[in-house]
Amino acid sequence: MRARTLERWDGLLARGIMVLVRQSTVKQAREYVHSAQFQFRQVQVAARFGIRDEDITVVDLRGESGSRPERRKLFRVAADVIERGGCGVLMLADHNRLGRNVHDAARVFSAMQRHRGVIIVDGQLLDPCDPGDLKTLYDMAVAAEMENRSRAAYQTKIKRELSGRGGYRYQLPSGMVWASPHDPAYVKAMEHAGLSDWVADALRALERGDAYTARTTVSRFKEDHRLAGHTLLPMPFPDADVYRSITLRFQWLVEEGSLTGLMRRVEEDAAWPVAGKYPSTRSSAWRPSSSVRWRPWWPNQLRIWFQRPALYGRYAITWRQHSKISESVIMEAASARRSHA
Repeated sequence: MRARTLERWDGLLARGIMVLVRQSTVKQAREYVHSAQFQFRQVQVAARFGIRDEDITVVDLRGESGSRPERRKLFRVAADVIERGGCGVLMLADHNRLGRNVHDAARVFSAMQRHRGVIIVDGQLLDPCDPGDLKTLYDMAVAAEMENRSRAAYQTKIKRELSGRGGYRYQLPSGMVWASPHDPAYVKAMEHAGLSDWVADALRALERGDAYTARTTVSRFKEDHRLAGHTLLPMPFPDADVYRSITLRFQWLVEEGSLTGLMRRVEEDAAWPVAGKYPSTRSSAWRPSSSVRWRPWWPNQLRIWFQRPALYGRYAITWRQHSKISESVIMEAASARRSHA
């Protein structure tokens, strides 16, 4: 430990010691228990620095992705504490446990530097007040983000390859699900929601052979024997309010001319099914037990929703042509949809 860090050590301990534990998804937390155990063992590492267990606050961020700042609610709470000077020593099992985006890392580094705190990464003490240590911290944050982007880019290439052979179910926007127009349970649910026309249209599309379909050999479908032999298509979630929210989004986007105006309408217009909230459905194969949750959205989530290609027709997409949709294309498609309604 450097002399100038040692001089302020007692004061740092008095301000508080925080251990951050993070895994990106609940599934990872459930399946990769050893990763969480390794991170929790940072409490034992703290003993080497004379830190007592009872003085440590463990912040459990399991289930929060490190690459999506807008979805990191618990992290923002921890970051607020750090920015108020409530943490003298921050402990991490690895540099990427803080996050996989430089924006969040920079926020923490800046706060720790401003309040003259220190960061311990798997037993290595780094002082943000030291130029060399600060550079190390930023270098590792950039490396974590680039590693994440590289992995995501590779996965996208695989998805494109599978998509071209009909072997990959591209992600559907919330409000749509993979379903079969031959599934009696789904057909009945669509009739109850007043959406029978969609079923008839899907049957005609299958007869013409112009519908994008998903093979039922995909592993996720194997356990659902009810769907055996069925061809799955991107279809609406069988709920009248969910479907109405989709049509209103297009209508109000055209009328308001911006996502900000659209979100204001969602908050204020009585025509919206659930004030201020959007329907959240999983883009998996529909089952009678499938459900919908209404919850607040971030502006970026709404923008991504409008970019989902499944909203603009039922077709065999290629990611090369449809992976990016500009706002002008969205407006044009929404306008055309409205004029033909």
